Amino acid sequence: GASVAPPLLGASPPAGPALRAALEATHSTSALPAAAVAAFVAASYAAGSRRRANIRRRATAVDKTETAVAPWEIERETEAERQQRYKREAEEMKLKWDARRLEEKQSAERRNSHRFKEQERELIYGPRDPIMEAYEARMYEEARVLEVCRKQREVYERIKAFKLGRPLPPKGKPFVNLKPNAVKPPQPNDIDVSGFYDPQTDIEALKYKAPPTYSSPTGPAPPKRNERGAPKAAWEEPQYFPAPPNQRPWNYPEVGTVTEVTKEVLTARAAREDGWIEKLPSIPLARTMKNSELRTVLGPTGIDVSGNRTDMLTRLNKALQRQAEGKF
Repeated sequence: GASVAPPLLGASPPAGPALRAALEATHSTSALPAAAVAAFVAASYAAGSRRRANIRRRATAVDKTETAVAPWEIERETEAERQQRYKREAEEMKLKWDARRLEEKQSAERRNSHRFKEQERELIYGPRDPIMEAYEARMYEEARVLEVCRKQREVYERIKAFKLGRPLPPKGKPFVNLKPNAVKPPQPNDIDVSGFYDPQTDIEALKYKAPPTYSSPTGPAPPKRNERGAPKAAWEEPQYFPAPPNQRPWNYPEVGTVTEVTKEVLTARAAREDGWIEKLPSIPLARTMKNSELRTVLGPTGIDVSGNRTDMLTRLNKALQRQAEGKF
């Protein structure tokens, strides 16, 4: 019989009477011509396509408007929500700038306090020697390593003797005192901002220095400040030029030997407080000044000049009240 054209790839087969007729035409001995069968199959596929097109599609209508974000990321807030957000953001900014002003105020107080303490210390021990202080700090770190190793060996030997049932060896003498570990940083209210130098600070620091018998592998100690000149390059020997002939003699006591504040320090404190009181302008006069002029006038008195105009006037008012009450 005549051959039947195969169905197209990807097309669904005819259903119902059309399928039955096609099967009968295929198995019958008197088959129709191939062209007629092909036309019949094509018509069947076309009819199926029309029926599928009439089926109602349940799909979401897509908005094809081009946006910078995806449709599910677009947030539509009401006017009440917008005003509430504005209010919340304004409060957050206020807290942020209040924290910044407080940080500036505390930082200025600590800087002024440190400056006054260094001035009072200089009256007792003279100017600091950064070269010798750096050398002593390095010697302490080297001696600290030896002390940690000694303590570890001591613990090991005592544990070993205990396990073997032998008498424990005696504890050795510490090579250098170890600084205590800082538990946590101090609170802002616990920091001393009085500006008064305490001699016990340097006396306490003497406990954490390398012993005089320690010999560092990095080399000998630098000469005393009144016996050395300008420093040379790191590879040159000796490391310092000789002292000039007109070197000023060093008549200050050794650091840590003074236990009480001297009379010169008390006199300087009184002069600083008296000058601070005399230079305070009145509130009406301060209100007529510009911000730059107000900072120039209040700066030498020790009053914090950070923040805005209202902050400076508030601090000035408190200082004047202390002056009137005699609380200096």
